[in-house]
Parts: sequence; structure tokens; C-alpha cells
Amino acid sequence: MKPILLLIFISFVTFTNLFGQCQAQGGPNKTICLGGNAVIGATPAATGTGPFTYLWTPATGLSCTTCPNPVASPIVTTIYNLQITDNTGCTDGDNVQVTVTASVNANFSFAPNNSCANAPISFTNSSTGTGLTYAWNFGNPASGSSNTSNNINPIHTFVSTGNGSLTYNVILTVTNAAGCTDNFTLPVTVQNTPGQALIDPIDDMKNCAGTTFNMTVYDATVATGNTQYQIVWGDGGANFNSATFPGAGATHTYSTADIFDLLYIVTGANGCIDTTTYNVANITNPAIGAANPGGTTGCGPLNLCFPLSNFATNHSSTFYVVNYGDGSPKDTLPHPPPAVLCHTYSITSCGLPGNSFTFKITAINRCDSSTATISPIRVYLAPVANFTVSLNPACVNAPVTMINSTQTGFNSACSGTTLFNWDFGDGSTLTTVTLTSPVHIYALPGNYTVTLSAQNSCGTTNQTRTVCVEIPPVPLFTLTPTTGCAPLISTANNTSTTLNTCAVTRLWTVTYQGSTCLPSSGTFSFIGGTNNTSLNPQLQFNGPGVYVVRLTLTNSCGPVFVEQTVTVKGLPQVSIQPLATICEAN
Repeated sequence: MKPILLLIFISFVTFTNLFGQCQAQGGPNKTICLGGNAVIGATPAATGTGPFTYLWTPATGLSCTTCPNPVASPIVTTIYNLQITDNTGCTDGDNVQVTVTASVNANFSFAPNNSCANAPISFTNSSTGTGLTYAWNFGNPASGSSNTSNNINPIHTFVSTGNGSLTYNVILTVTNAAGCTDNFTLPVTVQNTPGQALIDPIDDMKNCAGTTFNMTVYDATVATGNTQYQIVWGDGGANFNSATFPGAGATHTYSTADIFDLLYIVTGANGCIDTTTYNVANITNPAIGAANPGGTTGCGPLNLCFPLSNFATNHSSTFYVVNYGDGSPKDTLPHPPPAVLCHTYSITSCGLPGNSFTFKITAINRCDSSTATISPIRVYLAPVANFTVSLNPACVNAPVTMINSTQTGFNSACSGTTLFNWDFGDGSTLTTVTLTSPVHIYALPGNYTVTLSAQNSCGTTNQTRTVCVEIPPVPLFTLTPTTGCAPLISTANNTSTTLNTCAVTRLWTVTYQGSTCLPSSGTFSFIGGTNNTSLNPQLQFNGPGVYVVRLTLTNSCGPVFVEQTVTVKGLPQVSIQPLATICEAN
């Protein structure tokens, strides 16, 4: 017996190891950028009976080889193998791949360097890598949204004012499709521009009196120690030129009515020259007139044409903003505007203050603005007839609701009162002055055209719907044969009547009534490519018993059905009684 017991013990141990009572879990594969790292191994890295021992191979690029979750920093794509052993001696292994993506290297050059700040600087990208995106930061917040760029080779103009020069650290960050990034920084030195500025504290460089304009301007330049100041007045008069700017300001007289481009040009101590342009206005407040075209009250859509006037002497810089008052987009017109401006009012003014629209046109220039208005403009609307039918098809003598969804208009009193005239298509009519949904009963089958007319002082609109009214269908069919041996195939001949119906659905069902003969499953099936909705299906009855075949026809009047019985016979059964015990004669 001892050898047998030993054999049984060995078999048991082999079974335990074979079916893996421990498991190594290397975790998901990882992708890193060259020079990057990732933690490998699942959490936990082993299952079974602890404590565990771990061994990762190869050791290249690993922070440790005997811990469950080393940090992997390979320089090439590497497959690491994890071998674990649990406290029972069970061992298992698993692999994880760390993919190292191609490196990226950011680099660029630029030109020119040490130029004046208002000179554009071109940056030329020379980064290496595939599928790169670029993020530039010019280190120049004063340039606003232009301080960054995603272009490959951008051009940037630095905003840098004052004396001397400033150096900006321009940073390029490149990123590949795997998310690997690299940065490169270069210093860019620019000579500051003077930050030239003029102010007119008295008149803000505009005279709207229509007279000669004596303007005095003062220097407000950021930088000091500038070497040259020049003003080009813009009207052809002698320019102002001076190595210093007078403390009492520089004065100039404009004798022509116009808007002038004044140029202020300053040369800094570092030799950088920059220019600022100002608009000097010696014009008058603009004028605009609009005449009432008449007929500003009526039913929409109402087309009105407004005559415009008094704009001939406005300066050419004048523009015109038109607000029609009905919520439609405003129009902005250059000078001169058209002599007549037309607009179609398609919505009602009812419900607004004063139940009216106001037409406005505003003339705007450097001096001021003027507005002309036309009011009241009152627009009324005809109703828009609409309704749906609650039952369609509908059964005779069933109540059918005509659901009135008319959009009532507005009459000259801004009232939604509407006259509704119904024609139900069977000789019956109905008139109401309220938005109701009448119920109608059709006594005879047929197709009836229902018409709704909705009317107010602005007109009449109509809507029609067709209602199909039906009677119940009459189901009828025969089965051939209705008796036979299993398996029995029987074909239906559908002779149902669907006269005066609109939409009828058909459904064949079979009910097994049981068998007094052999046990039977009572199964059946539709054959010959037919199914339970076919006109004349074929049925196969697979076991003996009684089956009831039903044809159900359904329309809006409800379901009606008729049934036929099928008797399926089984093979005759023979029963032999067992013989009595017979003893062999002595």
C-alpha cells in the first residue's frame, strides 16, 4: 500500500502547480520618450500566497530587478520579463514592453538681432523630429496676443519702448505625436523705440464747430533724451522739426474742414525712429433726416421705403447705422447713404411698447452722431391656420378630435380674436370665435377632406387634412387539409373581406390544445417562405394533437378574428402484454 499512497501524493502536487495557484502580472505596455521613464508592473505585480520574490530581466534601464514595480528608463524599446515565486514554491512569468519613441530636438535661428523694436524679426525653425507641433513664446507680454505663435517660422515685432535696449528670451517648445517635448531658448536683443505720443488736453484733436481750428499738442513720449521730434500736420502746412519739444506745446492752425492724418515721428537716443498716426478732425456734427413714407400701419408683410435727407454736407468719413426696430439685423452704410431706404416688416409690432416699431438711422463721425426716427410703425398679421387629427384612420362612430394649433394673428386692435370655420367633409360645418378643438363623429366609411379656415382683418388662411374612416374587416379562411398524420402540412386560403377599410394588419397564431394519443411537443412552423403575417401561409404541424389556427385582422376599429381546428394523428401504437412465467417441464 505504501507505493500507492506515494503515487497519489505526487499526483496531487503536480495538479496544484499545473493549474497556476500564483500569477505574475507585468502590467500594461508603456510608451516613453527618449530620456523619460515609466513604472512597470501591475498593482499588485503578483497573486498567490505571499510573500513573493521578484526577478526582472534584463536589468538594463531598471531602477531595481527584485522589486515589484521598478522604474524603467531604457534608451531603446525593451521587453522586460517578470518571474515571481510565491511562498508555496509556485512560479509564474509575464512580459511587458516599454516602447521608446524617437527623440525630438528643438532649435531655431533668427534675424536680425539688435535691431529697433519696430523692425519685424524672422524666426527660422530647425527642429528635428516627425509630426511636430510648435509653441513659440517671445517673452514680450506687451505685444498682447502676438506674444505667442504656433507657426513653424513666425515673424514677430517686439513692443519695447524707452531708452537703450532690452533682451527677451524667446522659447520654442516642440512636441511630437507621442507627447515627447523639447525646449530651446535664445536671447533676442532689441533697441527700444521712443514710445512717441502726443496729447491735446483741450480739444482731443477735434473741432466740431465748423470754424478754423487752432490746436496745441504736447509731447508725452516715454523715452527721454530723444534727438529729434517731427510733426507732419497732414494738411500740407509746414512740418514741425526740432531737437527738443517746447514745453509750451506745438501749435498749428487748420483752416480747411476735413479729417487729417497727423504723423508724430521721434528719433531716440539709440537712433531708433518710430511713428504714431493721429486723426485730427476739423468737421461738424453729421446731419441726417428721414421722412415718414405714410402707410406705416397695416398688415404684414408691410414694405416701407423711407426717404433720407440732410446728409449731403457730411464728411466722407461719416457712416450710418440703421435700426429698423423689428429685431432684424442692423445695417451699416457708408457715406453717402441711398436717397431711399426700403425694408419689409414681416412680424407683428403687437406686444411691444406702444404696439409699434420705431425706425432709426444714426449718422456717426469723429465729432458726434445724429439720429432721425420714424414712429409709430404698426404691423398686424393674419392667422396661420393649422390642425392635426387625433385618429387617422378612424373607425365609424368613433369621436375624432380636430386638434386646433392655429397661430392666431393680430388685428388692428392688436387682439388675437380669430374666426374659425370648420368643414368636416361630410356636409357638417362649425363656426367658432375661440381657438377650440372640435370633436366630430363620422357615421359612414370613406375619405373625408377636413378644412379649417382662420380669419381676421388681415386675411384668411386655410389648412386641409384627409381623414380615412373605416369599418371592421371580416376575417375568413380555410385550411387544406385539416386532418392528417404527423407531420402534417396545411395551406391557408385567406378569403377575408377588407372592403371600406383604411389600414389592416394581419396576424396568424396557432394554439396547441393537447393530444390524447402519444406524448407530443405540439410544435409547428411556417414553411414555404411564409410567416405569421403572410396572406396565405403554409404550416407544418410536427406532432399529433389538436391545433387551433387563428387569423386576426386589426384596424382602428380593433382586432377581429376567426379560428379553424386542425387534428393531427400519430402512428398506431402496439402494446404487448408480458407473458406469464413458464416453467420448463420436468
